[in-house]
Amino acid sequence: MKINNFKTLIYEFPLKEKVVTSFGEMDSRPALILEVTTTDNIKGYGEIWCNWPAKSAYYKVNLIHKVFKYFIQEIEFDSPKSFYNQINDKLSIMISQTGDAGTFQNIIAGFDIAIWDIFGKKIKKPINQIINKNANFQVNTYASGINPTNCKNTILNSRKNGFNKFKLKIGFNKKNDLRNIDSILEILKNNEELIVDVNQG
Repeated sequence: MKINNFKTLIYEFPLKEKVVTSFGEMDSRPALILEVTTTDNIKGYGEIWCNWPAKSAYYKVNLIHKVFKYFIQEIEFDSPKSFYNQINDKLSIMISQTGDAGTFQNIIAGFDIAIWDIFGKKIKKPINQIINKNANFQVNTYASGINPTNCKNTILNSRKNGFNKFKLKIGFNKKNDLRNIDSILEILKNNEELIVDVNQG
């Protein structure tokens, strides 16, 4: 099997209120989707992380179409592992030369997800069942992007939308972080959970 064609799709949702993290602010929620078609005419979809830095999706799309393109379509593979090993091997010198390992691995991960999707469709099995036949068919969700300012109101609004797990961003100031955590714990119900994300702060 080989990759016959691929497309990149950028989606960006502007935010009224910025998402604040310990490493910067985001004024939009972007997504970079990869559509891969094999020589068997099976389509698979992957996502490439592009939250930060802002507008990094456009840089990654440029790399895909100007660099990855020439390596991707050479690879013949019979499993996701085979593809993953080959693309890493082919790009190893370029990754070393550019010093941009994170960006390259983000893109490789997107292709890896798409290839797994393709193999699941090929054998007509969900990916979770390929990896683990006892895997759960449900995925728990949580409300994310909760800023340290006005966090209680954000959680109350998220609760109205059906969430019972909430992820608070911390890593700014220890005193404020602890105060926010305490204030949220006071309003949590028995079936609710608080998650914290320090974002490498």
